[in-house]
Amino acid sequence: VNIFLPCKIFSSLSKNFSFSYLTVKWKMLVFSVSLLILLHFLSIILAKFIGKTSYEKKVYEYSLTISNYAYMGYVLMENVFGNEALADMIFFCIPFAIYTYTVGYLKLTQNKISMKRLLNPMTIAIFLGIFLGIYYLNQDLFIDLFGTSFFYRMDRITSFLDPWSDPLGSGFQIIQSLYSIGPGGLFGLGFGNS
Repeated sequence: VNIFLPCKIFSSLSKNFSFSYLTVKWKMLVFSVSLLILLHFLSIILAKFIGKTSYEKKVYEYSLTISNYAYMGYVLMENVFGNEALADMIFFCIPFAIYTYTVGYLKLTQNKISMKRLLNPMTIAIFLGIFLGIYYLNQDLFIDLFGTSFFYRMDRITSFLDPWSDPLGSGFQIIQSLYSIGPGGLFGLGFGNS
């Protein structure tokens, strides 16, 4: 979760996010923030009736505001609706992620917010993906420096999640490795026994 999901988020946002995307999808972000505010105030009211102690009320406030939409939802969204729909989902969930790592953290731990909490793999992936999507790397310069394109490298990393989604592209090498290890195991069957 701390490696593959941030890579998937980063890859999706850096490919799909741009100023034109923002001009088309800004209403979705406004709706997301409005929904978050509404849920936050409703959860405060409901938590007063459900929770017994002060800490229980804070836990209910957080859990009634933020549902467990992530992890499996990202994979399903991409596989069913495609990479652009995944970028839409991630963009919609940005206010919820910020809420989780700020207000949610305060409610559940009763500690001060630290930079360590704010700079976690998910938030770094979201904001770095948006940044690269907007400012789009000069691919010619990147290829000169590193010998291959940035998105090719990201596809290779994220292909570990589902190599069969691109069996002739980024998942080819992984699939071939699995095929070769499958029948013979790690040490093989021996000469002439395959």
